[in-house]
Amino acid sequence: MTHISIQQKIEVTGAWSAIFLCFSIACLGTSLSTISLIIAIVLWLVSSKYSEYTATIKKQPFTIFSLFLLFYLGVSIIWSSHPSSGFTILNKYREFLLFPIFLTYFSHDKYRQHGIIALYTGMLITLLISYFIFFGIISNPPRQHSIGNHIFNGILIAFFAYCSLFLAFEYKKYKYLFLSLFILSFFCIFVIRQGQTGQIILILLSLLFIYQKWKRKALLLSLLLLIPLSYYLLSVLSNFSTSTFRALTSLDLNTIAQLDIRLEYYINTCRIIFNHWLLGVGAGGFPSAYISTSSAHQNFWGPTQNAHNEFLMITSQTGIIGLFLFTSIFICLYKKAVMLSPKRSNLAIATLLTITISCLFNASFLDNNDGTLFLILISLFFSQPHDLLTNK
Repeated sequence: MTHISIQQKIEVTGAWSAIFLCFSIACLGTSLSTISLIIAIVLWLVSSKYSEYTATIKKQPFTIFSLFLLFYLGVSIIWSSHPSSGFTILNKYREFLLFPIFLTYFSHDKYRQHGIIALYTGMLITLLISYFIFFGIISNPPRQHSIGNHIFNGILIAFFAYCSLFLAFEYKKYKYLFLSLFILSFFCIFVIRQGQTGQIILILLSLLFIYQKWKRKALLLSLLLLIPLSYYLLSVLSNFSTSTFRALTSLDLNTIAQLDIRLEYYINTCRIIFNHWLLGVGAGGFPSAYISTSSAHQNFWGPTQNAHNEFLMITSQTGIIGLFLFTSIFICLYKKAVMLSPKRSNLAIATLLTITISCLFNASFLDNNDGTLFLILISLFFSQPHDLLTNK
């Protein structure tokens, strides 16, 4: 019988904590996810595998940009009008620091596979809970719980739907089971949850899967998605009045801002960026800058704590340098994805698409649930073999 050292036991326990995080972030709520996240980090620190941190950074170029971005966010506190809030913001972007730790955890095939199974199982349970709530079997949890957050839930179920499609063609014996789960996910997002972010992600992930599976026939097969896409567009356009269309053609920003709460946020945030394009307003300075900027114009939706767009949020706080660093993360992830084996590449690109679309409509890394989910997704689907953990 092979003797296992205390350090190896700590490493393995830390890996299982990371696996439990994959499950808990999907269906157990913020508290348990935070606890399992902290345990995984503490055990990694106790194991004293600091050299693996730098080794992972060398293998994963996107982590370099994420660390530089986190560092620059910290520096931007110097010129922030609210330094104390800046440290709070810095803590919310902790995923940029944690990527190398969880990439090393899931660099081992055994733990990566268990992590994927745990994540998929958690997403399945969340889907079932959504139906239980819909049919009145159980009550709706509070919004601070991940299941009660319709934006997070939509992102999660959309990715689950893609995974179900992927598994339907990987395990043909259970094809109809996984296709049924895809259909249930589609109904959940468009009828039960009705979250626009989840709807857009699901449509684009479905189109992506069609392209990945049948490249030459992708155009024809993608026509099948025109029905839900057309329904979605018509539901949006039905809220537009004749005066609204006239405003759009005449670029009346005040009227455009009335169309949707996010549009007003985007317009006013762009005004902040134009006025602070080089350095931004500093970490923690966005809320006051937004009030100051929006007060000079007609408003319809009131103030906000974030831009509801991660690209705009990063840029408004750190200027063009921050935008460059944040965009570079996505570019490096794409370059990494296309270098993986075909099946892993497909999943990695789906992960990147999910994160990109989410960040276009939400300040996702600023949100605890979204940020932790993306930490897990990237660590699972972008990791590569490493000798951090023993196969125990």
